[in-house]
Amino acid sequence: MSKQGQHSSRQVLIFKTIMQLLDEGVTNITYAKISERCHLHINTITYYFDGKDEMLLQCFQYIVEQERKQTPRFYFEVPPDMTPVEGLCHLVDHVLDHGRIMSPARRALNLYLWPNANISPRIRNFLLDVDRKSVQIEYDAVMVYDRAGIIEPTRLRETFADMSLISAGFSLINFFHVQCADEELALAAARSRIKRNFLKDEYHPQLEQYEQLHHQSSDGPTDQSK
Repeated sequence: MSKQGQHSSRQVLIFKTIMQLLDEGVTNITYAKISERCHLHINTITYYFDGKDEMLLQCFQYIVEQERKQTPRFYFEVPPDMTPVEGLCHLVDHVLDHGRIMSPARRALNLYLWPNANISPRIRNFLLDVDRKSVQIEYDAVMVYDRAGIIEPTRLRETFADMSLISAGFSLINFFHVQCADEELALAAARSRIKRNFLKDEYHPQLEQYEQLHHQSSDGPTDQSK
């Protein structure tokens, strides 16, 4: 915890500065660089934290907390303007598009984690905990739709594992800018497969209707002049 119990505006400024410096390389995260960038005296920066590890830990905690506040409603309940099938489809799309690794918080954490061999146990344990909680949040979200009665229990475990693996793999591909053949085609096939496998068979017609409408809307209006 910070010395004042809550993050002050100066601490938030420091955290945002650290995130900017991460994009320029981990070696830029020094008191001097932070001081120069956010126009705060080094003594002001060190006042709030018991060492650099504590500063980084609080920074990472802050960005994860801020991101989790933006978690969409369909993770916690079936939104009133959606059917359970629509809510599940939005959830699967969000997990695969957003990705645990390509989210802003995870990207910042990994920019720090991957180039560093000597990370303090506190920060390493925090990073591992972020991953565990992210998986749990996604699983709890699927359980919302299980309680709504649309999830096929015999396929739940393997389908959730499929979604987690695809999400992590696609995120890493994007993070490292790996060029893959027919990437969008593969991702579209994964979306369709995962949604279908999550759902009980009697809900497949609703899924097909949703996918048809979604495909039409993504294509946009046709040119009637031809």
